[in-house]
Amino acid sequence: MKRIISLILAFCFMLALVSCGGNKADTDSKNTSGVVIGELEKDKYKGEFRVGYSIASIMPDDPALPLAGYGNEPYRICTGFLDNLYTRATAISDKKDNTVIVMQIDIINMVRGDIADQIFEGVSKACGVKEDNIIFNCSHTHSGPALNQSQMSVIQAYVPFFVNTIVANAVDAMNDRMPATMAYGDTQVPDHNFVRHYFATDGQGDNRVVGDNHWDVWYADLPEDSGKAYLGHADDIDQTFHIIKFDREDADDIMWMSFRAHNIITGNAQQYLMSSDWTGKLCEYVEKEMKGTKCMYLQGDAGNVNPSTRMSDTEKNYVTGNKETIDDLVNYSSTLAPYAVKLAGNLKNVPTGLVGGKRFSIMFDVNHDRDSKKSAAILVQDYWKKTNDSSATKRYAYTLGLVSQYEASSIIQNASLGEQVEFKASVMTICGLGFTFTPGELFNQLGVQIRKRSPYDTTVSISYAGQTYGYLPDSAAYDYGSYEVDTARQAKGSGEKLVDRFIVELENLKKSVK
Repeated sequence: MKRIISLILAFCFMLALVSCGGNKADTDSKNTSGVVIGELEKDKYKGEFRVGYSIASIMPDDPALPLAGYGNEPYRICTGFLDNLYTRATAISDKKDNTVIVMQIDIINMVRGDIADQIFEGVSKACGVKEDNIIFNCSHTHSGPALNQSQMSVIQAYVPFFVNTIVANAVDAMNDRMPATMAYGDTQVPDHNFVRHYFATDGQGDNRVVGDNHWDVWYADLPEDSGKAYLGHADDIDQTFHIIKFDREDADDIMWMSFRAHNIITGNAQQYLMSSDWTGKLCEYVEKEMKGTKCMYLQGDAGNVNPSTRMSDTEKNYVTGNKETIDDLVNYSSTLAPYAVKLAGNLKNVPTGLVGGKRFSIMFDVNHDRDSKKSAAILVQDYWKKTNDSSATKRYAYTLGLVSQYEASSIIQNASLGEQVEFKASVMTICGLGFTFTPGELFNQLGVQIRKRSPYDTTVSISYAGQTYGYLPDSAAYDYGSYEVDTARQAKGSGEKLVDRFIVELENLKKSVK
């Protein structure tokens, strides 16, 4: 009997081993997030110019995550979904089998270097592409998860899913590569963006002159009792809309769109719905009009640029109520989409050439001017913690010369920096077009300088790319002062220094990629 029992136990043990082995085989391509990362398939079109695309949802199962982008973070907890959040990836290989991977992610930014590193390393390893040739762009929606809130358990649980979904999607884009041709075009789009800084008659930047809500000054007329008046825009706005299109005979075409305007139509301190904002809605409208085309949006230099929802005198100005916010979202996206569709029908073919990229580091001196405001920032933060009232804290901040509790928290955080800070940026070339990828919110004027000075005939300047470090203002902004300057980590002149370095890296790239 004992022998029989022993045999039965041994048999059960063997079954358990087989079962465990089977489970291991099933989970080889998985990870703790439950996301399946597929294997890289054989490249069927090696030696040809080929392009692949993939899209994946990065929506959490439970919406109760903190939303990024406003002073009441992390207390702005999402209550539901207005529309979906995605990660999109395009993989491009040339005839010499060099490959670049460009991704777009529906989040505000990537201030966490640990997550950025996981994405670069994960995509590089899974796709067999060097990190120099990999970049991701954040859409800058203010209605997505606040990944910087690393102490919160809901964010800790979400990050593995987030990272591995991005890596898996990049692999899918690699496996989708098909022979393609390429085309480019640009056009001017009026009344959809504007530089949000004005000069007042006293020469001061305008975002200090309105009481309860500093955003109002960018959308409404200056109150009569303010004692101030506008002198006009501080600078002209670049209204160029770029399109890069990859046509594929046996698969959906792929189209990149790039413009420059903050992604803040759905986001405000009182709006708690998760949304990809106008960039996601723009992709949706264009794909509906252009059957068989998949869209990806790359955010341009919008550090000091907002979307204009005043497209006619009869339309309502931007307001914070949900109904009007959704109306503005639809209105803005639906009036911008026809420009994209029309331009897509008038693109010029680009000879299919080589691709390549380079990531580089640049050191900036620290912005010490903000140190004088540290004591005021501490008072604002303490007031916020006591009241948990965003509007009241904002009004209190104004009395101390600050815009909001968000500015206060940035000043306190940045005060711990040393004498210099390191930024990592990227450049790419695709078939003779140049691309710069700024690790933050580059001011519009600096993007214009890049395009004017670039050694490439056509250069597209993209911001919010890779690990992001906040605002990158031009020197003029430091002279009149602004919220962006007060929160910037780097000293005056850093923006121009970055432009100079971009030009050098573009010149080196043009020489090396032949």
